[in-house]
Amino acid sequence: MFLKCGLIVVFTLLVIDIESGYVRETKKERPLNEYISHYETLSYDHKHLHASHSRAKRSVTKDHQVHLRFKAHGKDFNIRLRRDLSTFSDKLEIHGPHGGPIEVDASHLYEGELIGDRDSTVFGAIIDGVFEGKVIAGSGRDAYYVERAKHYFRNSSDPETHPLHHVPGHDRPFHSVIYKEEHVDDPYRHRRKDAGIHPSGCGFNDEVSAWMDRVQNSAAED
Repeated sequence: MFLKCGLIVVFTLLVIDIESGYVRETKKERPLNEYISHYETLSYDHKHLHASHSRAKRSVTKDHQVHLRFKAHGKDFNIRLRRDLSTFSDKLEIHGPHGGPIEVDASHLYEGELIGDRDSTVFGAIIDGVFEGKVIAGSGRDAYYVERAKHYFRNSSDPETHPLHHVPGHDRPFHSVIYKEEHVDDPYRHRRKDAGIHPSGCGFNDEVSAWMDRVQNSAAED
């Protein structure tokens, strides 16, 4: 009798916790490297995204949209992107070491938001049908980095299935990784803070500069 009553009480409390949202499925963390404690993989249709990017590049209108949708970290990412025409001026000129002009192609740069989250921010690039950038939820509490898998899995890419990577321990091939900002252990965070450098400030901070360098290198490789 007492055992039965005890089980009923435990079951009732468990139901209350589940309905209240306090019970969460525990997943084993999957570290990406010594600084990123957990990541998930993405394998959306990169050919479809490449076609959408090509249409946006050819479009004569400035508001041509590109849509990208995937699920990761228990969240549905429904992203709407537009060509980023504000980062670089139309009159921008870059000259090489010999003084000659160098053609600048910024058509792969995008900005946008999460559909249904009007205060969210998304910026990044689409290269070879793969999006790489940052997604910031409107609440400001959750931020995600999306990167090409080749930055971390250099020896697992098959030229015949590029840009997909086949890695043991993963259910299916993937071309991208996504991780939350809170899962990044920045060893220089305290040094920047002591020096009065705030990554959340305006302008081209260290984070944006490093990201743009990586995007430019990706474009050059492809």
